[in-house]
Amino acid sequence: MTLKSSTEFSKRKAWLLTFVVILTVLLVRFFGREANTLLFNGYGEATFYISFAGQILYYLVPAVIILLIFHKPSQLGEELGLNKNAGKAFFYAFLFTLPMLIGYMLLGNYDEHHSVWRNLLSAFKDGFREEVFYRAFLFGQLFRRARWGFIPAVAVNAGLFGISHLYQAKDVGDSLAVFGITFAGAVWFAWLFIEWNDNLWLPVSMHFLMNFYWDLFNVSDTAIGGLMLNLPRVLTIALSVIFTIRMIRKRNKRFISRRVLWHQ
Repeated sequence: MTLKSSTEFSKRKAWLLTFVVILTVLLVRFFGREANTLLFNGYGEATFYISFAGQILYYLVPAVIILLIFHKPSQLGEELGLNKNAGKAFFYAFLFTLPMLIGYMLLGNYDEHHSVWRNLLSAFKDGFREEVFYRAFLFGQLFRRARWGFIPAVAVNAGLFGISHLYQAKDVGDSLAVFGITFAGAVWFAWLFIEWNDNLWLPVSMHFLMNFYWDLFNVSDTAIGGLMLNLPRVLTIALSVIFTIRMIRKRNKRFISRRVLWHQ
């Protein structure tokens, strides 16, 4: 059922796409922990690298299969938002996240026994697979192809993204904090994805660098942190938002229009 154009969906096909995408996300999340334990443990010294590749593929393969059902193979890069300028995106992501790098160097507790290489791989793994799966696949297909409004599409995306991080919580208070922080992060990443001309490399790079600094300097075991630890994160978000707004205005482009906030 490959469609000639990914932008010319009938209402019936748009609803079918919506159902299949959301069902795929729910199934992947539901079986995620069991699949990881079954497939990617017990390989001795190679465990980390097998798990690294396996966890990325576990998210990517179902998304790619669904995208290839609804779109042409030549459109895969566009649908995933990976056909844009990765170098430029990483450069700006590095600039935006400098407050976190500097702040956590001062406030964190770097352990010289930790493997920087493994921290890099782990941060990239989570940043890449989650942005492809939740932003490009879930949010991107609902908003860009099924023609959902921005608010309902980002709410589904952020809600499921927030729920997927609840394993970090130890009690109700932690659960609310973790969900709130990750929900807000998902909304922010989705907004950046759209405003940067569907370039997924920017949220991927931001997500990767933020996770890397957080883990490298042993900031916290969860996404919560504390007041002082969240200040560099707030500054990073503010820098990205201010620069994006200035960029859009300079280029005389429009923000996400009010008319597509709830429906298209």
